[in-house]
Amino acid sequence: MAVAEKFDLCVIGAGPAGLAAAEKGLALGKTVAIVEAVEMGGVALNWGALPAMALAASARRALDIRNAAEFGIGADAPRINFSRLNAHIKTLIEEARPQSSAERLAALGAEIIRQPAIFTGRAAIMAGERRIGAKKFILATGSRPFVPEIPGLDTVAFLTPETVFEITRRPGHLIVIGAGATGLMLAQAHRRLGSAVTVIDMLVPLGDEDPELAGLLTARLEEEGIEIIANSGIVSVGGEENNIAVIVRTGPEERSIEGTHLLVATGRTSNLDTLDLGKARARGGGNGPILDKMARTSNRRIYCVGDAAGTRSVHAARFMGAWTANHAVGGRLGLLPPPVLPRLIATDPEITAIGLTEAQARARYKDRFTVLRHGFAGLDKARVNRREDGHIKLLVTSRGKIVGAGLCGEGTGEIAGILGLAMAQGLTLFDLENLLAPYPALSEIVPRMAAQYASTHRQPPFWRAVGALKRLLP
Repeated sequence: MAVAEKFDLCVIGAGPAGLAAAEKGLALGKTVAIVEAVEMGGVALNWGALPAMALAASARRALDIRNAAEFGIGADAPRINFSRLNAHIKTLIEEARPQSSAERLAALGAEIIRQPAIFTGRAAIMAGERRIGAKKFILATGSRPFVPEIPGLDTVAFLTPETVFEITRRPGHLIVIGAGATGLMLAQAHRRLGSAVTVIDMLVPLGDEDPELAGLLTARLEEEGIEIIANSGIVSVGGEENNIAVIVRTGPEERSIEGTHLLVATGRTSNLDTLDLGKARARGGGNGPILDKMARTSNRRIYCVGDAAGTRSVHAARFMGAWTANHAVGGRLGLLPPPVLPRLIATDPEITAIGLTEAQARARYKDRFTVLRHGFAGLDKARVNRREDGHIKLLVTSRGKIVGAGLCGEGTGEIAGILGLAMAQGLTLFDLENLLAPYPALSEIVPRMAAQYASTHRQPPFWRAVGALKRLLP
């Protein structure tokens, strides 16, 4: 067997989490190997988040053209060219590719190995013909679309969230199986680009999110013309190219949904099954290796982050990749997981959530918290954009601490950054009352809600003294 090459850190996978981990290791002055068998940048760059956002952005332009009359502007109906749209998405991917390129990482000092990895022991892998040993390993292998066992599905051509960007002709009627974040985002984009769209889910859309916020989104999607069939099972799939039929059962009733294209967006499964983690003595559970609070497996040399660990957002994957590398090779002991990681559903309106949901807060705090709500209707920024359907919900303890936030509306991701920082730094709503938001901006809603809360709640004397002391300190 070949003599092992030794590194401080070996990162398996070069998506957002893996690249962030590798860059943090290099910044700490460590020797780093990156093992990636497919595309640098991972799913997010090549088949996931970036192309999906590009598709949604084009679809939003089409909607703006249709609604131009609301702003006093005359416009013809948009002409959609899917072939050009496909080329536009590919151009954006190529423009973003240098940031994730092997050449850039090699210039920073990383050893790039373009081979699949498999563990041969607790502290070594084989990558092609090369034997790699490392003090620490970070698994950032990403995930792939999960395709459920549906009778007849293997007999028809269907799309996944990774292949949907390859079509060059607009679907006449797109049937989407799965009403999660990805399914709804792609459904809305295709509807705005002129396709008829039907979404089917065996439960309710966005069942893991606050139903109050999810309801605002589904109402908007139905208003735009998307048919949503919830709490329904799929009996079978059949048909041929451009003529697909999905048999759906809702209660005792069955009906046939006929369309030209079928998109299966039923979640993702991690790409860990080819690593042979058993040889690394990393104990597994039903969904991959068992991880502790530091994202370590039972083999303390091996960490797991990103989609492979169940993280479903680029920003969280990047953060956890860098944070885990810092813990693995940075020499900083006693680190705790980050207190808040925002969750964003990139539909229109967006849904952003930070911290606890109302149900989770109810279980933890019983009735010892307050629910604050405020709509966008009173904001001039929302008024001039003709998007007053936004809504924000805060869960606040008796001393003004924000333990959860849920937002649904255009541009809520920008507001969420303020609330996330406040929660991470232990700021209260009493502190945020002093936030000076520019005019006009959606962020004006934050000091408004803080003032609303302060008008009915008095800050406890101890925390008033703490706030005063903070203001006196440099």
